[in-house]
Amino acid sequence: MSTFAALSADVAAVGGLDYTSEQTAADRWTNGGLRMISRAAPWEWLHAYTSFNLTANDYDYPFSTIASTLFRIDIRSVRYGDATQYLKWGNIQAIDEALGPDWRDSSANAGTPQYVTRVGNELWVADMPSAAFIADNPTVYFAYWRHEVSTGTLYLPDEFYEIAVDASLAYGFTQEDDPRGDPMMTRWRLIHLPEMRGTRLDIGARDQMANPRHFADGSRLDDYGDGWLRSSN
Repeated sequence: MSTFAALSADVAAVGGLDYTSEQTAADRWTNGGLRMISRAAPWEWLHAYTSFNLTANDYDYPFSTIASTLFRIDIRSVRYGDATQYLKWGNIQAIDEALGPDWRDSSANAGTPQYVTRVGNELWVADMPSAAFIADNPTVYFAYWRHEVSTGTLYLPDEFYEIAVDASLAYGFTQEDDPRGDPMMTRWRLIHLPEMRGTRLDIGARDQMANPRHFADGSRLDDYGDGWLRSSN
């Protein structure tokens, strides 16, 4: 896997920046390009899984203490136990209507969590978990999508490396009001993004590509499609 520094250096080289003296600009362009990619789809390489411990009578849990790289939440995956113990996702207004707006005002309302939602940069659990509940179910688990790194090894697959260079240039040129910005952004939106979305990272039995003719057909190990072995016998 490639590193952020290598990508930034390539962005500088292609974009006409002197990486020695303009690394800050190259890093900014690179971050912008990677964020454009991250926002474009729930990419599998950014998919991750995490968990956090509940606290009695506490309903709000900052993302910074759960997963500092959290961007999107897989709302179907939040659970505190097995498959029968998923928390229902809803917005805070709907939760207040279901439980009453005072559900979070007093520890006397603590009990068994039913719902979960995102408020600002926190995950809220409702009802507030009681001490008795936490004794049996101390941990919440869920899947999420993280944002791309700005240092170290990228999550981005190497096959999309050149696309990341172009996305970074599209961002940088646009920010600099460079006339190359519009055509580069168009290339990103109309060519690169559809290509990324159309690329399958996992191929199963039902969607394997057809074998080339020169592959053995399974019934004749000496059949390579050109008859060379048969004609030599």
